[in-house]
Order: sequence, then structure tokens, then C-alpha cells
Amino acid sequence: MTSTDQNAHVREFLDYYFKLASPQYAVMLQASWGSGKTWFIKEYLKTLPAEPKPIYVSLNGLSSKEEIEEQFFEQMHPFLAHKATKIGAKVLKSVLKGALKIDLDGDGKDDGTATVGVPDVGIKEFLRKSQSGSIIIFDDLERCELPLHQLLGYINYFVEHDDTRVVLLANENEIFGKERREANDRTKEETQYARVREKLIGKSFEISPDLHSALDKFLVEVVDNDVRTMLVQERALISELHVSSKSSNLRHLRQSLLDFERLVLAIDPETRNAEMLRGILATFLIYSFELRSGNLRTDQLRSLGSWVSLMGAEVRDVFQEMQRKYPQIQKFDSVLSSDLWEQIMGSGFIDRAAIAVAIGQSEFYAKELERPIWLRLADAFEMADADLAGLVKEAVDRLQQQDFRVLGELMHVTGSLVTLSSIGIGTLAAAQVVDTALANVEKLKKMGVLPLSPDEDKLFGHTGWAGRSFHGEDKDEFKQFLRDVTRIKNEAVVASYPAKAAELLKFLNLKDAAAFATPLYWSRDGSGQYARAPVLAYMPAKDFVAAIAPLQAKDLSIIARAIESRYDGSTSDLKEEKQWLDQVADLMKEFSQAGKSMSDFHKYILWQKVVAASSKVFGQNPGGITSAPA
Repeated sequence: MTSTDQNAHVREFLDYYFKLASPQYAVMLQASWGSGKTWFIKEYLKTLPAEPKPIYVSLNGLSSKEEIEEQFFEQMHPFLAHKATKIGAKVLKSVLKGALKIDLDGDGKDDGTATVGVPDVGIKEFLRKSQSGSIIIFDDLERCELPLHQLLGYINYFVEHDDTRVVLLANENEIFGKERREANDRTKEETQYARVREKLIGKSFEISPDLHSALDKFLVEVVDNDVRTMLVQERALISELHVSSKSSNLRHLRQSLLDFERLVLAIDPETRNAEMLRGILATFLIYSFELRSGNLRTDQLRSLGSWVSLMGAEVRDVFQEMQRKYPQIQKFDSVLSSDLWEQIMGSGFIDRAAIAVAIGQSEFYAKELERPIWLRLADAFEMADADLAGLVKEAVDRLQQQDFRVLGELMHVTGSLVTLSSIGIGTLAAAQVVDTALANVEKLKKMGVLPLSPDEDKLFGHTGWAGRSFHGEDKDEFKQFLRDVTRIKNEAVVASYPAKAAELLKFLNLKDAAAFATPLYWSRDGSGQYARAPVLAYMPAKDFVAAIAPLQAKDLSIIARAIESRYDGSTSDLKEEKQWLDQVADLMKEFSQAGKSMSDFHKYILWQKVVAASSKVFGQNPGGITSAPA
């Protein structure tokens, strides 16, 4: 016990209390949830002599005295209470009888008179036989489902009749409404509880969180050696941030450290940098503490990293409050984008690829001039005025030269320039920025950059690209720009359908039915590139029928399953394929009538799938066909 032990006086009093021959009162240890009061009492009990062995009862969720006594029985007779020989409940219930009426406040009336069942053997005999007085710990008082004044009446029996030392652990903020501490503002239930409490509790202590001891315990739980070593080295920072959070909830700290381990393990060990990890740790803990305490919403995280969003009153106020609360935050680079932080702290999804990109673009690995211009603009709020002016001029020059080759970068630059233009920074008006950027988008379309490859398209989120939100989302000019970009992208996608259809047909001509079928429907392995793209509408039906004619039965089955799966569910995106399905069904019938070679059975199955697809998706049979091919 050191001079820094804030609970030393509690330990000293318990030492005195447990030596009393007949205390005739209980002790309460009070603290908020997660502050370590349960850990405190369990650690303290380890310092006591082996006998008598304390009985520890968690009242969490218990709704009857019988359930409490079952916990007594299990600790008094662990062999009998073992699940293989569990008769505790029946034994206890068979020896319970009578009702004890207790006048707790001396007013001549029974308090908590609802039958306070006390066993006349079992628990009672066990307590009497304890040579040096028994010890009972009742934890989670506020989580018991019994009326609390009745519960305290039950506990009072042990205090007054069996010389038992009783310690209660509770979060009284959850018993008394936080705003109803005064006696004249309490509910009836709270008044009853207060009256019985006054009779039963002789001494009450507020348990202070033991951050030092808790950290010792939590760090041991971190499994990965490298992460644990890093956290041990950053122990002072962790403690400092937790104190700054003004939260007494040590459970939140434990959960945060374990979650942080998971995040670090998603970072390539070759790119882990001590200073970088320090910035990620500080940001992670601050966000975690604030979210778990209800002071911050997940949807606000995306805005906290945006210099544009900080112009808004709500986000600015949240950010300023966090800066006031955590002055340390200004010392660290959060490394990851605000979008990534929202994803990590919200859904818990950790995108390893996006994290790797963010780390590669961070100040720890990329020199400032090597960082892409869109990313430097995204961090404009950290730049000196002269540097920002030079950066904006560079961006405008490249935009006017139609120099951007990556759509996401172009959209980021456009959003930043539109916003900066709205506050008088830059040589182009917002409308001019948008017109110039659209010319660059059209150039990308002509160059074949559009439509985007699947890998490139994955970088686009709901409102951003490469893990960062677009600036300018609240500007009308940028909103129109986004609509125009969507239109141009869609035009490019539609223009690509003939080439995609030709590629699929080539697979059929090569007798590779799987390569033809796999892109056409969603599957568990992540395939389905064209599952919602009406590419079959651009494939000549006669070429398709001719290509499947020489295929073996197993290949026809693969195609039949693909057709069935393709049109299973929402098919509004595929309505253009109605005519193609009709033509295929007609041609298959004609093909058979012409005496061409085709597996009759599997041909029939495939024809059925085609007819069913058109009927299910478009509401009628194609071409009035009512019979199978001959």
C-alpha cells in the first residue's frame, strides 16, 4: 500500500471491521459502473486469512430470495452444486420456511415484511458454526430485480442475528435518480430504500478507480507480444488520456486496449512506426472513451477530420470541446482518415488495404511533396497561408491542363477547390472549377479510364474516395458536379456492354461454361461482376444459341443454373434483357425443329429456365411460348 493508493483508507477500515466480534451493521462500497469496485473487493479478500472463507453473491438479475440462496448453497457445497450433481436448489427450497418480520426504522411497522425467507438450516447453521464470524459480499445491488427495500430487509437478518460481516457493492447513481438526491424529490421506492439503508448501512465509502493496478492487469491480457510491449512503453500516455477523459470506468479502458490490439494487428509489421502507432493509439483511445461515454456519436467522426466540416457549428463545438478536454490531441497525427475512423469505431470493420494506403500516404512514409495533391489539399487546414496559396495554384493549373488521370483524385481536388473558392481562396469561381473538372472527366471517358475497374471502383464510398470524404458536399456546385460525374460514369458503363457481351460469348465458343456463367450472378466467392448489368441484351441471341449447341450436358446445367440465379430476386436493373430472353427461347425451339444436335433433356431444362426467367422477371411468358422445344 503506497501513499498514492486512493483506497487505502477503505482497506484500513475493512481490516478493522472484519475483526469486530459483532458489528451489527453493514458496509457499503459505492462507485459507478466499471470503476473497479468488484475488482477492489476481490483483491482485498485475497489478503484475509483462509478461514472463514467469504461468500460472494452477485445479485445481478436475481429476482427471488431462492435464487440468492442457491448462490449461497453453491459456494458452501461446491461438490453438490456441481452441474453433474446439482441438487442445491431443491435442497434449499425444502428447508426454507416461515417469514421474519423486521421493524427497521422503529416506527412500529414491519419494513419489507413480504416474507423474508431465511433458512433455519443450511445457510443459518453454516454462519453459526463460523468460529471467527462469517463474511458475505453482496455485489451488484442496483441490478437485483427484487424491490430493494425488501432485499435490504433480507440482508439485515444476517447483520443483526448472525454476527455476520456484510459488505454491499452498489452504484447508487442507478438507485437514486441522479437528479433526485434530495429527500423531498425522491420516488416512493427511493424513499423506502433510503429508510432501510439508513438502518442497515453503518459506513459507506466511495471507491476510487485504481488506474495503476488496473493497467497492470489489463496489459497482461494483451496477447500479442509486440502490441503489449508498445502499450507498456506508452503506459504514461494511456494513463494521461484516461485521466483527461474524466471517466471512472476502467472497464471501458480494458475494452479499448483489447480493441486497439486488433487494430494494430491489421497493420503490416513492416510499416509499424513507433511515433505513428503513438498517434493512432491516442486517437483511438480518445474516440473510444468519448463514444463509450456517450459524448460523441460515430457519425460525427467523419466530420472531425475535415477542415470543411469544422466550419459547421455542431462539429466545430464538438471538436473544440475535445481539444479542451484532451490538449494532447494536438501533438499527434491520427494517421488514418476520418472515414476510416468512423468505420473502425462504428461497425468495427477493419479495412487492411485502406489502412495500408493511409499509412503509405502519411507523413511517416511520404515526403510532403511526394504526397498526392488531393491529399495535401485535404490537409489544407494545417498549412500556412503562403503554402496553401501555392498549392491551390498548382491544383488549378493541373485542372486546366486536364492533367488528372484518376477519377477519385480529380473529385477530391474539385471538392476542395469549390469550398476554398467559396471563402475567397483561388483564382477560379466555384462554377468555373466544376466546368473545368467536367472537361477532365470527359477526357477520362475518351481515354478508356471509364468505366472504372472493379478494384478502382471499390475505393469509392458513399460520399468519398480512398477513405476520405469529399469536401464541398454542402455546396450546390459540387452537388451538381457529383450528379454529372454519375451520369458520365453510367454512360461509360453502358458503352462498355457490347465489349463485355462479346467477351462472355468468347468463353462459350471456347466451351468454358463456367467462365461465361460466373460473372452473371452473385455467389459466396465474391463473383458476379455483371450480376446487375444487362450485358446479355447486347449479345446476339442467335450467336448464343449457336455457341451452346455443341456443349455437353454438364455445361448446359451450369448455364441453366446461372440463368436461374441471375433472375432470382430484384431484377429491375435487367429489364433490358427481356427481348434477349424471348429471342433465345424462340431460337432454341427453332434450333431443335431444324434437327440440330443438342442434348434433349438438358436443352429442355435450359429452355425452361429461360422461359421462367422472362415470366418471373417481366410478368409474362416470352413471345407467347407455351410448350417446350420438340
